[in-house]
Amino acid sequence: MANEQSLFDVHAPPGLATQTASRFLAFVRDRGLPFLKSADDTTLRTLALGIRSALLRLTKGPLRSNGSGAESTFASLEDTDQGTLFPDNREAFLAKCAAVERAQHSIDCALYYLADDATGGRFADLLMRASARGVCVRLGVDAHASMEKQYGPFGYATNAARGSLALLESLRRAGCEVTLLGSDAWSMHRKFLFVDRQELVIGGRNVADHYAEPGWRDLELALRGPFAESFSSVIDGTFEHPTKTPPRQPGVLAGVPGQAGAAFAHAVGALVEDAQSTIDIEHAYLLSHPWLENALRAAVERGVRVRAFSNSGASNDLPFMNWRLATSARALAGAGVQVFRRTAPSATLHTKLVIGDRRRVVFGSSNLDYYSPTFCAELDMAIESVALAAQLTTVFEEGLREPTTQAVVPGTSAANDLERECSPWSVSRICDLVMHDMQ
Repeated sequence: MANEQSLFDVHAPPGLATQTASRFLAFVRDRGLPFLKSADDTTLRTLALGIRSALLRLTKGPLRSNGSGAESTFASLEDTDQGTLFPDNREAFLAKCAAVERAQHSIDCALYYLADDATGGRFADLLMRASARGVCVRLGVDAHASMEKQYGPFGYATNAARGSLALLESLRRAGCEVTLLGSDAWSMHRKFLFVDRQELVIGGRNVADHYAEPGWRDLELALRGPFAESFSSVIDGTFEHPTKTPPRQPGVLAGVPGQAGAAFAHAVGALVEDAQSTIDIEHAYLLSHPWLENALRAAVERGVRVRAFSNSGASNDLPFMNWRLATSARALAGAGVQVFRRTAPSATLHTKLVIGDRRRVVFGSSNLDYYSPTFCAELDMAIESVALAAQLTTVFEEGLREPTTQAVVPGTSAANDLERECSPWSVSRICDLVMHDMQ
């Protein structure tokens, strides 16, 4: 029997730091500050969260790598491990729907958010049907992302009858175990579907219309076998204690808030430092962390071909990040990296993938930005597999050949566009100074 409390009632209140900052902003608002005079409490909480995040960014530092050690990080796929790659958005969604329909005992699913649209509604209906036939369904989503999808980015749609929280409430009342994860101190950014503790789908997609339609570039991997089953403890931990470091498993990279992306950065650092011939990076928010830029520069100097594929200001779905994204692309190009960028508003790149020497792969939900390693619970995998790396390299190179992709070559329009985005006098630059790592 579902608990009679609604999800609206049981969500944890903001932490003391955010409450204090919100009260201070309310005090300033009530004294007539024009900028805040019409701000409601939700807006003030959002601003307070931004202040808190900026301070945490200063004290905790960026994504960091602790050096090499690939032998203890990467897992080799065995003959008993079966994998299917899903670069096509529609095929990926249908595969997840089919997995839910096949479920006999359990479904464990984590998302940043589940949208109240046609795609989210269909997926939710399948979860409810599974619960009705006796399958144990657990769904974990980020609390703040769900509230934003319910009420709008600043809480203006306070009378919204539809939205992510309303859809989640329907799931809960249908018998699914729905958990709002995260707080004002951290976000739940893991994305997985684990069916009958045997079949795992992992990657970068949430469940929403734009994730299932053409144009959006993303990736998921479906796995069966011992390696998929080795994710059991971190998946259970996602629902039970997501801010604690789970037991270590080869190839399983569990990002825990406040650890500066230690597991993920360790794997990426090992891949880059050990690469002898090629490094291919496809990341939505590819920011130039000093250790990563230095490691890539060193790789280029020892003869490694390094290619980086990310968004431009036109394709990026987080426009406040455009200046930092552009200056990072320029820095990487200056380090000898071959830089490619998506250039159309309808062609957002959302993938999180690194390939080394066409045999090592780091892939999952972690972004190479500032927010993800500092504030997010993430889930990635570090795999050694020539076959999988070959498939992923093919997908990567197909992306480079798409008409919406441009190489940043000196003297070309792509290089000129990049320089314009690096202008220090832009709204994005101001956003970077004020928010820096806020999502």
